[in-house]
Amino acid sequence: MKMHKNSSPGWAIAIVVLFSGMVNWFHWFSILDTAHYDFLIQRNFLEYPDDVVIVAIDEASIERLGAWPWSRDLHAQLLKRLELADAVVFDLIFAEPQSMEVKPVDIAVNLDAQSSLGAADQSFLDAIKANKNVILPLYIERQNFKGALREILPIPEFSAAAAALGHAHVEYSENGIARGLYLREGLGSPYWPHLSLALVKLLGEQQEVLPGVQSPIESDRSQYIIYRDYFNWLRFIGPPNTIYQLSYIDVLDGLIPSDQWRGKRVFVGATAKGLGDEVPTPVGALSGVEFHANAYQAVRVNGFVTTPGRVLHTSLTMAVVLFCTMFLSRLAPAQFLLMVSASLLGLVITTLGLFLMFSYWFSSIAAILALALFYPLWSWRRIEMALLFLQEELAKLKSGPDRSSFSLSEVEVSLQGLVHIGLFDRWSLERDPLMGPISWPALEELTNGFVTGFMCREGGYRLTIEGTLNRGSIEPILSALLASASSAYEAPASSYELVEKTIKEIYSVKEIADKVQQRMNKSMAQLQDAVLVADAAGKIVFTNEKFQQIFSTGLEGKSVAELKSSHSSHAWMSILRTLMVEQESVYQELELSNGQRYLCQAAIIDGTEDSEQIANISSMVGNQKTLVFVFTDVTRLRYLERSKNEALAFLSHDMRSPIVSLLSLIETYRIKHAGLAPATIEFINQLDSFARKNLKYSEDFLQLSRAENIDDQIFQLVDVHGVIDGAYSQVHGLAQARNVKILIERVDEDCWVSGDPQLLERAVMNVLSNAIQYTPSGKCVRLILGIQQGIQIIISDEGSGIPEDMLPHLFEPYFRARNKIQQLVRDSDLSAFGMKGYGLGLSFVHTVVKKHGGTVKVNSTLGEGSTFILSFPATTVD
Repeated sequence: MKMHKNSSPGWAIAIVVLFSGMVNWFHWFSILDTAHYDFLIQRNFLEYPDDVVIVAIDEASIERLGAWPWSRDLHAQLLKRLELADAVVFDLIFAEPQSMEVKPVDIAVNLDAQSSLGAADQSFLDAIKANKNVILPLYIERQNFKGALREILPIPEFSAAAAALGHAHVEYSENGIARGLYLREGLGSPYWPHLSLALVKLLGEQQEVLPGVQSPIESDRSQYIIYRDYFNWLRFIGPPNTIYQLSYIDVLDGLIPSDQWRGKRVFVGATAKGLGDEVPTPVGALSGVEFHANAYQAVRVNGFVTTPGRVLHTSLTMAVVLFCTMFLSRLAPAQFLLMVSASLLGLVITTLGLFLMFSYWFSSIAAILALALFYPLWSWRRIEMALLFLQEELAKLKSGPDRSSFSLSEVEVSLQGLVHIGLFDRWSLERDPLMGPISWPALEELTNGFVTGFMCREGGYRLTIEGTLNRGSIEPILSALLASASSAYEAPASSYELVEKTIKEIYSVKEIADKVQQRMNKSMAQLQDAVLVADAAGKIVFTNEKFQQIFSTGLEGKSVAELKSSHSSHAWMSILRTLMVEQESVYQELELSNGQRYLCQAAIIDGTEDSEQIANISSMVGNQKTLVFVFTDVTRLRYLERSKNEALAFLSHDMRSPIVSLLSLIETYRIKHAGLAPATIEFINQLDSFARKNLKYSEDFLQLSRAENIDDQIFQLVDVHGVIDGAYSQVHGLAQARNVKILIERVDEDCWVSGDPQLLERAVMNVLSNAIQYTPSGKCVRLILGIQQGIQIIISDEGSGIPEDMLPHLFEPYFRARNKIQQLVRDSDLSAFGMKGYGLGLSFVHTVVKKHGGTVKVNSTLGEGSTFILSFPATTVD
């Protein structure tokens, strides 16, 4: 199939691969990524920690202890209740001494001032020191609108007494959801650990290497910019309120036995509405203290989600899309749809498996969107190519012979012709708009005929045929006349969809073409001549029934060269060489091994030619060059010709005897009657000339008859060098008499052919004689013996040449005699071109060469001379 547009999927693959890379790199569909991530994170929770407890400042505690802030003496009491806990982490800000009423701006000025603490602060400080494992938070804030950033630490006394300090910053994504955190953060450098990391370090649970994505190191850092490091995507313990929580007031009241705090990590923070932070996360809105508790569990068990880098993620996505699209683009439509669906499902399952089994987040959204885009894109392109192909095929079918055309006038002419032939007596064709109850192929029988109706573009018609004929004979005739009427009238069903409409049109037109094709194939199969069709390589693709009867069945797929066992090997191979090597048509007789004789007509048919018959034959081999052989049985004809030739030969022999006697009498009369009158001598010379011409004509006729009837079974090995020498010796005297020099060039190698030496020698002698006769005195005749695709004998003269329009007829018997009779005025000119005699000499040459499996060619130029080329198949002598 020849497509005018590029049918490669490369451009579609390039588009979707580039699309997937850009989606990944620029986060075009981040909302889908995060939604997918949030869905999975809710199904990949961390193991619940039994040693993590939250002491919540909840509504019950507010109601009991009063409005916030409380006296820090209460926190001191809380620490005493928690003295057996492994560590206590406060998610509460202690940036100011509770005993002073100062504004935040003044606090910054007096942050490092040495001032006495109030009783509540002192009590809390003593409790921190006594506990030894208290971690306090810090945060970073801007002093005022567009002011400088500063770190807000607990008051110096608390900071010094605390086991560790940690930042309580929560990292929010673009859509305001907290999915991860930085383990280190600070102004100028990321030296403050997160509360969770500080707790892990305090308890000795820290890993040797911190997990997470490190930020690039900057040589020139500012003390007024926040720097963060070691970002990690968090896995959570569960939805809100999953971690065990105790009310602040219940702990103060001692409702929890002290021994139950042993080995516990206690997080203290506000959970009451409006008091503490509420952090939106993929698992729900968590209080700040619960978020930090989740973070601690993730840090100590390395419960983070690993993600590939931006470059790696984009590269892998593009590679996956490239591989999938290259594979998918090769599939059939049904498989394409199935495998695209399977690929999309596979990407989802792969992402799910990596996340749930290895906590590895590889977002497949970009790849899924790319494959989802590739399906309609490549499907559209396929439909476009299919539609283009269908439209081209439809145009070809419509541009061919109009098999569906229907003409009432042509039908009338055909019907009248059938009446003249005598198939029926009369007919009538009448308009019948209502079409009546009978419509072709239905046929109603009348008393003396038949009637039917048909519909065409001009409307409905009623056809009546009268005569002595039966249904079996009239139905094929009406089928041939009216089939195209029905086909022409029945337009393809309308369709809204363009592809479907085009396909229906093709089916409609192709159905007619197929019927014609079937009719032609059936006709070819039933021909009385044997037919063989082969491709350009000689592989047989079709034989009709007659061929199979004569030769053999089951030859399809075999080579035409294998038929040589059924024919004369030399003659058959000569036909194949002429047809396949020299690309010339063949018209030659063959004799089968059973003695039957067939006329072989062979030709090469080019499938590109605009011909309906050629198109039908070439369709057998895919519109390539086709070899067509037709074998016609001429056995009976040749038997009759042989009988005729034998009779003529007998008559010719009987003619020779009186002519020879006449010549003898003339010669005797000359000897006995010397001194005759000049008129008498001239008369006797004319008698002698006419007698000798008739004797030569009789001899030529005998030789031609012998050549035509020779059997190649009696051929023998013939040395062509000897043939050349024999022919030369016979014409040497003629050449000397006419003062013409014969130049002989020959190869040194042996040249053998299979044939009859006498016929070959006489054929060469005939050509040499003609060349000598029509070469001017003092000129040369060249004879060349060469080897080129067989054996070649080339004879060239320097005569006047032969007119171009006469070249095709040179080897026809009696051609020159016919020209003498039909063109008496120009006859005198023919002798100037070497056209004397009755035309049997060259016919004899042509017959001998063909009988020996060879060819004869003539090249002639007026005023320069002629060249005869006799080619024979060479025979190898072991």
